[in-house]
Amino acid sequence: LAGADLSGAKTPGANLRQADLSGATMTGIWMYSATLSGARLPHVSLVRADLTRVDMSETDLSAADLTAARLVETDLTGARLVRAVLRDADMLWARLRQANLAGADLRGVRLFEADLRGTHLDGADMTGADLAGAKGVSRVSRVANDWTEGEE
Repeated sequence: LAGADLSGAKTPGANLRQADLSGATMTGIWMYSATLSGARLPHVSLVRADLTRVDMSETDLSAADLTAARLVETDLTGARLVRAVLRDADMLWARLRQANLAGADLRGVRLFEADLRGTHLDGADMTGADLAGAKGVSRVSRVANDWTEGEE
């Protein structure tokens, strides 16, 4: 499936565990409750994708574009999102424990009550991010990228 165009597809409950979707175009895909754990999705376009309740634990999403994606209650535990674009994404109640978001674009992302414990956010741009109730971030200042990890 590497390089495939799955734009607009509806794949609820699909099992793509450890699949190689490198460079795929998945714009607007709907994958409710699917399994992508351990999958390779670097440089994938998931713009406006609905990934609600998808298991994406240990998934490689390096440099993926998830602009305006819906990741509500999505499990991204241990996922690699280095330099990923998550601008204006809905990540309410998402699990991001031990995920790597170094250098990610998180401008305007909504992380309401998300679990960020142990998440690596070095160099991430969190300008305008909504972290209300998020676990694992103790302070976010008005200066972009100035935050500390820990419990609130």
